[in-house]
Amino acid sequence: MLSALLTCPVSGAAPANMPVTRPDYRVYSPRNSQSSKALENLRMRGDTYNDHFQVIFDETRKLLYAFWTQATSEGNVDHHIAFSKSSDKGKSWSEPVVLAGSECRAYPKLAASWQQPMLTKSGRLYCLWNQQTASRQKSTTMLYGQMFGVYSDDAGETWTGLQKVPMERMDKDSAEPGVDPCWCNWQRPLRLGKDGRFFVGCTRFGKAPYDKCSGSGVEFWQFENIDDDPAVGDIRISVSAKNRAILPGVEEASVVKLPDGRLFAEMRSGMGCPMWSQSRDGGRTWSALKPLVDAEGKRIPHPMSPCPLYDWKGPEAGSGTYFTFVHMTYDNTKGPY
Repeated sequence: MLSALLTCPVSGAAPANMPVTRPDYRVYSPRNSQSSKALENLRMRGDTYNDHFQVIFDETRKLLYAFWTQATSEGNVDHHIAFSKSSDKGKSWSEPVVLAGSECRAYPKLAASWQQPMLTKSGRLYCLWNQQTASRQKSTTMLYGQMFGVYSDDAGETWTGLQKVPMERMDKDSAEPGVDPCWCNWQRPLRLGKDGRFFVGCTRFGKAPYDKCSGSGVEFWQFENIDDDPAVGDIRISVSAKNRAILPGVEEASVVKLPDGRLFAEMRSGMGCPMWSQSRDGGRTWSALKPLVDAEGKRIPHPMSPCPLYDWKGPEAGSGTYFTFVHMTYDNTKGPY
């Protein structure tokens, strides 16, 4: 099944290019136009930018839950978390509600971005995200923040008040008082950890005391007690590949399970191709990074852009058949992007 979040703006009738990818399902069509007049309306909910789209199927309730980060544009002050659901297998979707963040630029609140939803064995639905804790920002991409979250026990009809999730301080985090860590979880957590616990790669940005310059790297998180249905403030996370063991210079990990139980992570890089690493011990330790190559051993060309990796049979299947999205082109005269 292919689900699509349409990020094309609509004004009246849908534009001609909206169905260009021929999506099987349309979750949401932005109401705002990208015309200068519409974008100047500071009181309008920002929805001409939609990113980080994630869908979960609730087998017990036969519902689909969709979450995404929405705004006027990437890095704008109106970043917020949107939620919608479907009870008819994706044919129609509920009106999106905002779980956190700033809905419009006229009355900016602390921005919320890069949500990470999880559905527990009991049916409790969690949504965690990166949220600013101060209006002073050192980045325009809304990556500086603490982790906050809410949960719902009634399929997203009502949600608890937000709480802060404890985060372990890392070497790349700023030592300057009042500056939040800079991080992003690009993939939603999957049940790839020990005993089926939720597991995800986290991108960290910054400069550790032993680094020559500021940069990015990927560490891995395992949510230890989500299936115990804790309060958001009691969620426990263990971190591997952290600090000096971080996978350097890469971002936005996609993780899959291999048939023999190994974990395989593909990440974007500035090397002109995706990079990968594997873990033979459930994600505790990871191999040195290697370039992604084709059957002839040639590097697969790709800029520093997302390169999602999926298991053909389902997110946690370990089927042995996988597919990834890559550009198959890279111009090194124009930098990593």
